[in-house]
Amino acid sequence: MISGSPFVLVREMGLSNAMYGVAFAISSGAILIGSWLSGLLAHRIGPERLLAGACIAGTLAGAAMFALTVPAQHVPPAWAFVTAMALYSLTFGVIVPNAFAAGMEFAGEMAGVAAGLLGATQMLGGALGSTINGVLPFATYVDVGLSVGCAGVGIAVAYVWSLLGGGLAPAAAFDER
Repeated sequence: MISGSPFVLVREMGLSNAMYGVAFAISSGAILIGSWLSGLLAHRIGPERLLAGACIAGTLAGAAMFALTVPAQHVPPAWAFVTAMALYSLTFGVIVPNAFAAGMEFAGEMAGVAAGLLGATQMLGGALGSTINGVLPFATYVDVGLSVGCAGVGIAVAYVWSLLGGGLAPAAAFDER
């Protein structure tokens, strides 16, 4: 969103710079609201159920962005693009704190390493997404929709994989000192 939205909203959808700032604030605010909801709801419904619901919502929001942009024969309305992006951003704000907490649950004395690895992975994902958007041969709004749609699928795959016990066993990964 950060790398592609200026091109989409200003160049392709015709928003002024000031309106782009509003659109970006809406999406950024959605992340903040999602993080706030995460803290509020984790104690009420439990982090596992909250993460499951957020993963489903994130997958659906990614699918909505994909459906809005990829098969379109014309540039979608800016309000629809911003709404879909804000919904996806809201789920991102819920998923990230819960996923990080789950990822660090068994880190023990290696919590700093685990936090660094999780942060670096998040930044790597953003860098790869920006690079892929830059080389895709489609209109920028299609690139962003395709990326968000793929990220939605990635959320679903990662969550199902975690339920099936995929990856390293958390305790075993950090016990070898």
